Amino acid sequence: MMSNSLNILFLGGSKRVLLGNCFKKECHKNNIKPKLFSYELKGYHAFKSIGTIILGKKWSDKNIIKHLTNVVRKNNIN
Repeated sequence: MMSNSLNILFLGGSKRVLLGNCFKKECHKNNIKPKLFSYELKGYHAFKSIGTIILGKKWSDKNIIKHLTNVVRKNNIN
C-alpha cells in the first residue's frame, strides 16, 4: 500500500508524456502515489492520458505568476 503522495506540475508538459510516465514508474517503485498535472493553453494535449490538464495563461500575461501560485496552492503541488 502506498503511504506517501506527490503532486507534480509540468509547465507545458503536453509533449512530455514519456517523462511523466517515468515519474509515475519511479514513484510507484518507492511506494509514492503520484498525481501529475500539466499547465497548458487551450487545445488537445496528449498529457491528458496520464494526468490532469490545467488551463493556464500565456507566459506574456502579466497575471501568470499569480495564477500559477494559485494553481500550486489549490492542487497541493509539491
